[in-house]
Amino acid sequence: MDNILELKNVSKRYGESGFALDDISFALPYGSIMGYIGENGAGKTTTIGCILNTLSKDSGTIHLFGKEMNDKETLLREDIGVVYDGDNFPGYLNAERLANVMRELYANWDDGLFQEQLTKFKLNAKQKIKTYSKGMTMKLAIAAAISHHPKLLILDEATTGLDPVMREEILDIFLDFIQDENHSILLSSHITSDLEKVADYITFIHDGKIILSAKKDDLIYRYAVMRCTSEQFSRLNKADIIAYRKRDYQIDVLIADKNAAERKLKGAVIDTVSVDEIVKSRFINHALWVLAGIMLSVLFVVLTIAIHGNIYFYYDVRDPLMLFCCGTGIALLMGSLFYPSIYLLGTDKSEIIMIISLLGSVGITVGIIWMLNAAYDFQSVSDAEFYLNVTIYMVIVFVSFVLSYLLTTLIYRRKEC
Repeated sequence: MDNILELKNVSKRYGESGFALDDISFALPYGSIMGYIGENGAGKTTTIGCILNTLSKDSGTIHLFGKEMNDKETLLREDIGVVYDGDNFPGYLNAERLANVMRELYANWDDGLFQEQLTKFKLNAKQKIKTYSKGMTMKLAIAAAISHHPKLLILDEATTGLDPVMREEILDIFLDFIQDENHSILLSSHITSDLEKVADYITFIHDGKIILSAKKDDLIYRYAVMRCTSEQFSRLNKADIIAYRKRDYQIDVLIADKNAAERKLKGAVIDTVSVDEIVKSRFINHALWVLAGIMLSVLFVVLTIAIHGNIYFYYDVRDPLMLFCCGTGIALLMGSLFYPSIYLLGTDKSEIIMIISLLGSVGITVGIIWMLNAAYDFQSVSDAEFYLNVTIYMVIVFVSFVLSYLLTTLIYRRKEC
């Protein structure tokens, strides 16, 4: 038995939101640390819930220590230490009372080790948890997690909120923990620099799908980004492509074996990349669009207040409301144009695409307003008719945005960089 944790074809779907873990598989060997990375909402916490059996999976198998976790396997929980990103314990407790509770829950609870950790982290055992800072609560959760001598630590953003010095100390504790070859750690984190220091394996999840799972050294020294032309890209084996991004004069392709790629495509530029660069490359389009939309919305709100002022709002809300709705609508339409365009054309053209998207969204808005006014022969309308027109406009732009988002993220998400 080589793996302390093994997931095979695990799926979990949420009916209301539509989000799903989609047939994910990875394995964590004994004596190692796996960094589990992905954006917010990618499925990291859902994965952890399925592993701990606090969420029921729809399909697939999860084995811990060679056994499948279920409600009857309570002894397995003795060997697992868990730290969540959030409130791990009731705020009205203090560390002293928490130790009393944990002593009843875990047969291997070690008061001496817990007190040693409290001293190391400089935590007052009599201070109520609700008065702790976020960093202090994370220290307490880590201290409690390792004080019942688990074999597997599952940590959800455990170094979040800690200063760099304390993060280094925590990472040292993790490294000490896996000196025992029967111990392992699954570390979910956004801080990729921490993972590069301590992780043996990296698993990357995006939109509920595992994009890659590999040894960290393989990721750094074998995985690479190939800068190739369209002609070179067309000659690549699709099975070798993990993800790609189009630029002005080249296509950046994330590949799993740079040596094999060099043999297949002579003359292509191939660069090694860090974990942080691989992660950031997948989210730059999202960040650019969000920034553009926020800036445009704020601009129109400011213009609304500057032109009309608060007194005008009191007497007649129609004009400023229309201006505000147009601003919000243009921001949504801009996103509808900008988001798929930057995916297709590449981030190097982001400034040009942003300007074109802005002009296009303004033009669409003017056209919609013209058609709505034409329906009333460009005559004055009643309040009821005005609010109906505003509602129609907002529905049109919102539906356009949703359709654009679905088109880009749901159809092309496997190849978006």
